[in-house]
Amino acid sequence: MLRDRTTVREAIRKEMFDLVKGWGVWIETIEITDVQISSSSLFKDLQADFREKMKKVSELFVMKINGETSVIKNERDLKMEEKRTAI
Repeated sequence: MLRDRTTVREAIRKEMFDLVKGWGVWIETIEITDVQISSSSLFKDLQADFREKMKKVSELFVMKINGETSVIKNERDLKMEEKRTAI
């Protein structure tokens, strides 16, 4: 669907015109609303870029959370150590 859109659209339009010929119907536009990819390997290949981007975003998020958690633990440990030495 990404390549030769005009050719696909014109082929569908011609077939639809032939189908409704004599019905008194005028087809204004042809719109493709859903596409199903039959090949699972093709679908997987098409999704590879999206998956890699999502993996990168997830890994960065985990790194950020781990960093924030580490800071909080260090602050807590420092306070605990200060309390122990004050006794």
